[in-house]
Amino acid sequence: MQKKGAIELSMSTIIVVIIGVVLLILGLTFVRGIFTKTDVLTGGAFEEAETAMKNIGTPTEELTVAPLKMALAQGETKGVLVTLYNTDTKEHKYSLRTSMPSKTATTSKINCVMAETQEVTSKSMAVESGQQRKNIGVLITDAGSPIGTYICNVELYRDGATEARDTRSITITIK
Repeated sequence: MQKKGAIELSMSTIIVVIIGVVLLILGLTFVRGIFTKTDVLTGGAFEEAETAMKNIGTPTEELTVAPLKMALAQGETKGVLVTLYNTDTKEHKYSLRTSMPSKTATTSKINCVMAETQEVTSKSMAVESGQQRKNIGVLITDAGSPIGTYICNVELYRDGATEARDTRSITITIK
């Protein structure tokens, strides 16, 4: 009889071990599936970020402004970068000007100027055909505006023209 008990004990042990191994395999398969999905999602997010990073500074338009949206605390100053790209076949002289819509000008205490000149107009910049002029700074300073959303425009002029060739609007949120 002692042998029968020993066989029964070993049979139940074997069954428990088999069930344990099956559950372990199922659990590992489930966890592996989760990590695979997470890896795919993470990889896609990083690819998008890398593409966006590569596209910054490789403009396809004459006027590129980054960022176009910013949050500013009351009394704070931040900068915006402008890139000019001459898409024409000959050299041109470009200038930039900042302006604010009348609502922003009358309801805010925001100052939007070119960093180099500390005025609303930049110096004239010659840009050869197919070339870029990068890192042109625009300073946006708040002197205690009410909380709200305001606009600063960056206007592009070419070869002394009196009408803007292109305009980009920067949305400023005072918080």
